[in-house]
Amino acid sequence: MKKYLIETLKKQLKEFRSYETSIESEWGGKKRLFKLVHAQLEIKFCKAQMLFDESLCGDDIQLKIQMIEMMNRAYSA
Repeated sequence: MKKYLIETLKKQLKEFRSYETSIESEWGGKKRLFKLVHAQLEIKFCKAQMLFDESLCGDDIQLKIQMIEMMNRAYSA
């Protein structure tokens, strides 16, 4: 079961990093994106980014997967 979670995490993290890179190249980075959205959305995004970064340092694989899904929703917003 743990091996399945690790493989799922690796796959989702790779897809997320690819998506993040495409957003950076298409939109010109986070600074430009933040100019296009409301300040409240920027604050929520930065909070989600901090939670995501903290979860990557931890050991809980399921939490990492949840945080990747959260960041996908944050970029979609």
